[in-house]
Amino acid sequence: APLTEEVVFRACMISLLLCGGFKPYTIVFFSPVFFSLAHLNHFLELYFQQNYTFLNASMIV
Repeated sequence: APLTEEVVFRACMISLLLCGGFKPYTIVFFSPVFFSLAHLNHFLELYFQQNYTFLNASMIV
């Protein structure tokens, strides 16, 4: 499931970024950044609401 999620996310994101005028070399950099930002809410919940340590929350996400 995680691999499928990343492939689908990147497929959608890459086409949107290309339509937005981004160059392919910038897409290679920005697509993983956007993928990680999409999961930031999970980290924040674990760290602030469930009191996980920074390292534990990072490893879970």
